[in-house]
Amino acid sequence: MLLLTPDLGFIFWHTIILCVSLVLLGRYAWNPILQAIKAREQAYEKAISDMQKAQEEVSQVEAKKEKILQEANTESDHILQQAIASKEALLKEAEEEALKEKEKIIDNALKIIELEKKAAQSEIKKQTVALVLHTTEKLITKELIADPAQQKLIQKMITEVEQTKTPH
Repeated sequence: MLLLTPDLGFIFWHTIILCVSLVLLGRYAWNPILQAIKAREQAYEKAISDMQKAQEEVSQVEAKKEKILQEANTESDHILQQAIASKEALLKEAEEEALKEKEKIIDNALKIIELEKKAAQSEIKKQTVALVLHTTEKLITKELIADPAQQKLIQKMITEVEQTKTPH
């Protein structure tokens, strides 16, 4: 019945416990969590930067490939028609494979980034919940032990439970 109609003291102590919990979380938990998130974001930014560098390298390779193709075309005037056809077929196949590999690398990098992000968020949520529960448990336990009225109430409830367990 006390929980349905709490008195002013009950509300006051719960407000104090909540404020203390928030202060403790603010001071000791949120900063490390935010630093971990920032570190992960920096890792993601580095991965994206590396991916962009890889794309630039692929474009440079494609530019070099185009240059080589032009040189090959000037030399192809002196080569038989069959050699030209074979060479172009091999170059097209290599280009397709390079494009497929590029797309595969980009897709894998994006998937890994998303998985790491989700794992980090999940871990942060788990750690926050565990910390809040642990802190609240300690504060409530300390409060219950310190108050003689609470100890009396606990003893009374234990006695009632024991009486209901024993058959009459």
